[in-house]
Amino acid sequence: MPVAKQTTLIEGLFNNMSVAFKSSNKTTILEEVESLSFDYEKQKALERKEKEPLPTGRKYFETKRNFSKGLVPEKYTRSEKAPRLTAKGSTAHGMKKELLKEIIKEITSLYDLTFIDLYISAAHANVASACLPDPNLQLHQSLSEKRFWDRLVEEKIGLLKGPERDIDLAPADLRKIFKVAFYTTLNGGNAAGTERLAANIVANALDKINVSWRLEDLLQSRTFLSLKTVVEQLEISNEVKNFNLECAVPHGKASDANGIIRQRYCTYCVDRVKPYVYEGKHRGISRVVQSHEVLLLTELVGQAILAGGLPISLDHDGALLCFHGKVDHSMKAKEIMEGVWPYSEFLLKRKIPLEVKTHYYGGEIIPTPK
Repeated sequence: MPVAKQTTLIEGLFNNMSVAFKSSNKTTILEEVESLSFDYEKQKALERKEKEPLPTGRKYFETKRNFSKGLVPEKYTRSEKAPRLTAKGSTAHGMKKELLKEIIKEITSLYDLTFIDLYISAAHANVASACLPDPNLQLHQSLSEKRFWDRLVEEKIGLLKGPERDIDLAPADLRKIFKVAFYTTLNGGNAAGTERLAANIVANALDKINVSWRLEDLLQSRTFLSLKTVVEQLEISNEVKNFNLECAVPHGKASDANGIIRQRYCTYCVDRVKPYVYEGKHRGISRVVQSHEVLLLTELVGQAILAGGLPISLDHDGALLCFHGKVDHSMKAKEIMEGVWPYSEFLLKRKIPLEVKTHYYGGEIIPTPK
C-alpha cells in the first residue's frame, strides 16, 4: 500500500487522526492503520465513515453544542446489545473531561459546593476477579500486590532489551503497555493484534519512536515483533481469554445487513432476565462485567443520595457527585463505600472498593494522590 512520502508515523496517527484525507495516489497512515483490521464490526464502521464526513478536528467546545437544557441528563438508557448506560443530548455524560473540569471549576468558584468524582476501583478487573474463584490467578495478584505490574515488567524486560533492539522501551513504558494490553483483553479485544499493539506502543512510548518512521517501519521493527510475542503470552491476559470463552453461548445464525450468514452468541447477565445477543464470541466478557458494574453503580448512586449528594453525571463505573458546602472527600467516599459493601458482598461475595479520582472546591481541581 503506497504511503505519502512526507507522512511520518507520528503525524499519521496523531496530527491527522481526525482529518479526512483522500487522494487518488496517496494514502495516509491513519488509513493504513484502519485497514489493518478486517473484522466485521470494523468493516461496518469503515463503511459508515465513507458515507459520513469525518470530524474536522475542532476542539469540543468549538463545535456547535447546545447546553440550553442543562448539563444533567434527563434520563439514562441501555441498549439491547450491552448493559452500559447512555444519555442523549449535550450533557455532562458525554462531555470531554477537559471541558467538564473547567465548567466544574467555574461553578465551585461561584458557589459553595464540592464535587467528587467517585468510581469503582479497577472496576472491570475487580468484577472479573470476583467471578474467578481460583486464588492463584495473576488477575487476583494484580489487585492485591502493589508491585505486581513492576514485577511483571522485571520478568519480561530482558526479552525486549539488547543492542539489537530498535525501540528503547523503559520499564515505565512497558508497565503502561502491559496494563493497556490486559484491559484490552478484559474488554474482549485482541491486545496482540497488529493495529491494537501499534496504537498501544505509540500512545505509551511516543518519545521512544524514531520520528521519521512510517507505520511499516514500526510494524517491521524487532522490538514490535518481540513485544507482540510477549503480549500474546502474558499469563494474566490468557486467564481473561479463558474466562471469556465461558461467557458466550451460541445463539443461532442470522443474516447481516449484507445478507451474509453469521454466527450469533448470547450472554445471560445479572442485570436482566433476557440475554444479550451479539456477533463475535469475544464480546461476552464485556457484557458480564458491565452488567455487574451497572448494578453496583445503581447502589452507589442510592448511597450517595442518602449521604446528601446529588448525582450530576453517571459514567460506566462511577459518578460525578455534588455536595453543599466544603466536604471531606475521603470521609464522604468512605461513607458511601461502606453503604455499597453489603450489596457488593451479596452480588460478588466481596467488598468492592471505591476511589475518588478528583474533587473540586473553591475553583480548584484537587487530584487524589496515587
